[in-house]
Amino acid sequence: MKQQNVAIIGLGRVGSVFLERLLELDKHGINLVCVAELKETSGRLLAQDNEVKIVDLDEMIAISNDIEIIFDLTGDEKIRKTLRDKLASVNNNYTIVAPENVARIIWAVMGNQMPFPDYHNENGY
Repeated sequence: MKQQNVAIIGLGRVGSVFLERLLELDKHGINLVCVAELKETSGRLLAQDNEVKIVDLDEMIAISNDIEIIFDLTGDEKIRKTLRDKLASVNNNYTIVAPENVARIIWAVMGNQMPFPDYHNENGY
C-alpha cells in the first residue's frame, strides 16, 4: 500500500481533534510527517506524546516535497496565504493545501460519530 505523507498546521480545537483521528490511520497508509503549532495546545502535547515531529512553517516548507497534503486547520486566511506563497517560492507544485472544508469531508468518510468541530469563521481555500 502506498503511503500518503501528510502534515497539519494548526493544532487548536479543530486540529487537535483531527490529529487524534489521523494518528489512528497509520496502519491504513497515512503517514503524519509533521505538525506545526506555536502555542502549547492539547494537540501539540498529543503530537509530542506520539513522537510526531513539530516544526515551524519554514521547516515544513523545507521538507514540503516529501508531503502530499498539508491540512491547514488554523482558520486563519493570512496563514493560508503565507503557506501558499511559501510553497510557490520554492516551486512546489506538488503539495496540496487542504483547508477545513476538505478536512470535514475526510472526517465524514472516516465514519466519525461526532460532528467535525466548527470553530472557524472562514473555511474557504
